[in-house]
Amino acid sequence: MGNNAEAARELGQKAPDISQYISGIDLEKYLRPVQGRVTYHDPCHLLRTQGVKQGASKLT
Repeated sequence: MGNNAEAARELGQKAPDISQYISGIDLEKYLRPVQGRVTYHDPCHLLRTQGVKQGASKLT
């Protein structure tokens, strides 16, 4: 089982989170302002494990 955990860890380091991928695409022409309030909480695994500090919060 240890080998699987290490392989998963290595793959996780290579694969970006979907929010990182989407925030790198120019979506401005497809988006419009929305009235209302938005709440967002950064996933702990992104902040602590992968060190991602921007991504989904950039989209909001």
